[in-house]
Amino acid sequence: MISSLFLFILCAFGAFALHSLADRVMANWTESSDQSIIAFCNGMSTLGHMGGTTLANTKSAIKRVRQNEKRNARNRMNRSRMRTFVKKARLAIADGDKAMAEEHVKLAVSEIDRAAKKGLIHRNNAARRKSRLVRSFNAM
Repeated sequence: MISSLFLFILCAFGAFALHSLADRVMANWTESSDQSIIAFCNGMSTLGHMGGTTLANTKSAIKRVRQNEKRNARNRMNRSRMRTFVKKARLAIADGDKAMAEEHVKLAVSEIDRAAKKGLIHRNNAARRKSRLVRSFNAM
């Protein structure tokens, strides 16, 4: 029970630097009362709005957090999509099939341009990526 109280105090005062220690302690607990305290502490990772995970205080700040989370998820999806197209193009180039590689390179260049247009990557970064991809295609 002392260890449960210790973990609760850690969670309540935000001593998150000891997170790995707390994880090791939590891995060894099996009593149901201790498990409820663990669940409570896991939900208290930050003491924010209505028990959520934000520290925002005003309505506009809370809305901004929501918007940023949505944008972050959308950007992560689009960046992953771009990287997948580039990876497929590189694999097609490595396989040596010129027709298939040409098709994949076109799709990858289009996806890189789309990412630059949406602001995911800088236009110079997009130019550099396309240049390297087309140069490796031309070296086939």
